Amino acid sequence: MLALGAVALAIGLGAGANALFSATEPRSRKPSGRQLIARRHRPLVRVAHRRAELEDTAAAGAETVLAKSVPLAALGATSAVAGLFIPALALPSVLVTGYLTVPFLVEGWQKYRRNRHIIDLADGAIIPLLVLLGQYLAASLIPLVISISRRVLAGTYDRSRQRLISVFGDLPKRVWVVHGESEIEVDYREVKPGDIVVINPGEVIPVDGVIVAGDGLVDQHMLTGESVPAEKTLGDRMFATTMVVSGRFRVRVERSGGATHASEITQLILQAADRRLRVQERGEAIGERSLPFMVALAATAGMVGGMVRGIAVYLVTPGYTMRLLAPLALLRGLRRAADDGVLIKDGRSLELLRDVDTVVFDKTGTLTDGSLRVAHVVPADGFDQATVLAMAAAAEGRQSHPIAHALRAAATDAPLPAAVLDDSELTVGRGVRAQVAGRPVLVGSPAFLTEQRVAVPEDVRPIIAQLGACGMTAILVGIDGKVAGVVALDQVVRPEAAETIARLRERGMETVIISGDGDAATRHLAELCGVDGYHAETMPGDKARLIEEMQQAGRKVCYIGDGINDAGALKQANVSISIRGATSIAVDTAQVVLLTPNLSLVNSLLDVSDRYESATEFAARLAIWVPSAILPLVFFGYGGVILALAGHQTALWTGLVRILNSNKMPTTTSARPPSGTGA
Repeated sequence: MLALGAVALAIGLGAGANALFSATEPRSRKPSGRQLIARRHRPLVRVAHRRAELEDTAAAGAETVLAKSVPLAALGATSAVAGLFIPALALPSVLVTGYLTVPFLVEGWQKYRRNRHIIDLADGAIIPLLVLLGQYLAASLIPLVISISRRVLAGTYDRSRQRLISVFGDLPKRVWVVHGESEIEVDYREVKPGDIVVINPGEVIPVDGVIVAGDGLVDQHMLTGESVPAEKTLGDRMFATTMVVSGRFRVRVERSGGATHASEITQLILQAADRRLRVQERGEAIGERSLPFMVALAATAGMVGGMVRGIAVYLVTPGYTMRLLAPLALLRGLRRAADDGVLIKDGRSLELLRDVDTVVFDKTGTLTDGSLRVAHVVPADGFDQATVLAMAAAAEGRQSHPIAHALRAAATDAPLPAAVLDDSELTVGRGVRAQVAGRPVLVGSPAFLTEQRVAVPEDVRPIIAQLGACGMTAILVGIDGKVAGVVALDQVVRPEAAETIARLRERGMETVIISGDGDAATRHLAELCGVDGYHAETMPGDKARLIEEMQQAGRKVCYIGDGINDAGALKQANVSISIRGATSIAVDTAQVVLLTPNLSLVNSLLDVSDRYESATEFAARLAIWVPSAILPLVFFGYGGVILALAGHQTALWTGLVRILNSNKMPTTTSARPPSGTGA
């Protein structure tokens, strides 16, 4: 019977190798004889095209066989059970086992060739060894349980991947295009740049383009995270996957299909999902490091209780669960982040964020939104606040710089009666001279008013100094040849900045500002937002150096910035975050992009990282605890190969359930003891 089993095994191995080779061989117009013969095996060994693009073709084919061969593996196990009563009935199970052993050996060889990891190759060799020992049931159960596991994991992985892609919505299959004087419906794939497409209320926008007719409201939350629909009119840009809430638009196509902004984001997410993870490497390392010990233990068990017991002990080797579950946990994390409006370009960022203990912010454009606001108006004797602000806003009525915008916005919000601007003249970098309602008005720096022969009273100078000490900019307003008052301008701090920083500090993280602005302005912002420390008057090239110094002191740094001068610091940091709308070089350099300019998304990202870390750590513990619990039983002859396989399956399915429910679990903030960086 053993001789017949060996022959059946050889036949099965040959058939499996032939089928795998045929499935992974490139198709030609005239198939060869070998391909024609192998076609009978195609239903079992068809290679997934996406995986074939990412991995070695043979390894991809091997994994596909294992994921799609559940019925065949079940037939083999059934035959093995029947063989317990009628030995001859076990021979079909040997054929099936040999057929399905080939993918194990191919996959193990590929991993050994790439990483010099031998554990998978050794695992594959166990199956034919069990057959040669006459353990047909045990040998057939290994392909069965692994095929079921991989089938479930592959299906869950694919569904998670598709749900991740669908975060940005599904595009319509057919769209309306302007053709002459009429509108015709065409297949979405036929739309090309330059076409004019028509989008009606309730429809998803299928392209990136510019509005050439129409106005209304567009829901952009899928792409930008904005909770309120945006008003759109002639000349505004439209993006694929957003939806028209009201109005009807004609849009000139700029990009369609895979070239749209949404498609680019999707590709970045998919690239992030394909990153090799630290937890996978950790699982492989555990398996590799434990291999000599497990081999020695298996040899001991073999000498005591026979070779079959030794093989059962070897199959308990830990680390298996971590390698299988890590990519799925990453996909769940990426999708949760995308739902929250965070684009993760490098999947490893979720792992690295767990180690971060210092968050460094750029100032302008990150903690502030880059604009100015009127903080105070201090009138001089004989004038009132309303007059000073109204005349200053009117004098700046034709200017486009930030100070002019701030003055006009404050006058509008007051609201103040509009003053009539007769004429104005701008002195670059100094101020504006204007005629407002027939009265001469000056708006600018103290030096500018002095140049215009307007004396600055001595009691005004302490006010200017005090405002400067608070990080504000003082602008003087002169009316009728006298100083009428002082307008204090401050940068607009993002409303969520202080709360975001407070939550970071609750996590035990230290917060720091690095800015090129003066000391007073940076200190004022640090106090306003509750930041632990700051570095002011920092040159662009010094930002990366400061990050490096923190890292040399043992800190793990996350840098958040938005400008060209932040690129070096973004690259140097352990984790880098940029804000959508930032300069292209900052977005390109950063590992993570906040799709809306909302700093509270940083804490949302950390919550996702916590859930991801919790799920993977749980899988890691299972991969060690379960084998450790069943090892003594298997060593002393209880359960054998079946118990070893059951242990791994218990760990795998328990970890899978935990990952699938990870987004529903509350996050736990783990505090880290802060340490000073020095301001």
